Amino acid sequence: MFLAAGKSSRMGTHKLSLPIRDRTIGSLSLYAAVTSELDHIFVITRGDDTLDWIDWVLRMKALKNRWTVVRCCEAEKGQSFSLKAGLSRAKEEKADGVVVLLADQPFIRTEMINELIFSVRTIRKQP
Repeated sequence: MFLAAGKSSRMGTHKLSLPIRDRTIGSLSLYAAVTSELDHIFVITRGDDTLDWIDWVLRMKALKNRWTVVRCCEAEKGQSFSLKAGLSRAKEEKADGVVVLLADQPFIRTEMINELIFSVRTIRKQP
């Protein structure tokens, strides 16, 4: 679950759209998620999000199949409502587990996510 429904109130602008190199903050972290070993990514957004922060490369068929937008109409009430929306969708899809990622972490790498997945799988296999 990729939490991208924040208000960016402290920044004064939609921080997911801010550029870093040739991408946006939100796209950098979403790219790490979609290229990881996660099965599918639910992108939790505000109801009115135009998704203009998502770069074209993530909209191409090969990567677009890896993520789905989940609109959270109660996002303004706080992050817990975004979490609930994502968990509800994961439950509907009968997910085996959930990894919570934040959209405003542009320096998270695919390898970090994969290491987390590997660690959980290893723990689950222990008697």
